[in-house]
Amino acid sequence: MHCWLSASSSYRIFVVAEKIAYAYFLTSSGFAAKSSMALNFLQIKMAEYERLRAEIEQLQLEIEAVSGMDLR
Repeated sequence: MHCWLSASSSYRIFVVAEKIAYAYFLTSSGFAAKSSMALNFLQIKMAEYERLRAEIEQLQLEIEAVSGMDLR
């Protein structure tokens, strides 16, 4: 059983199988900080994805040049 219990609009307790997993109090400044960290994480992962995509494209071009096969 998973459910959210709400004591107020900013206090949450997550319950898993009748046991309290964790609780936190999220203030407006805490929400802003959490949002900022999430945005930073997303930007890092998007940059990582673009680097990997470019590397894969370069490797495909090298294989195509050597083998003559079209990998795209």
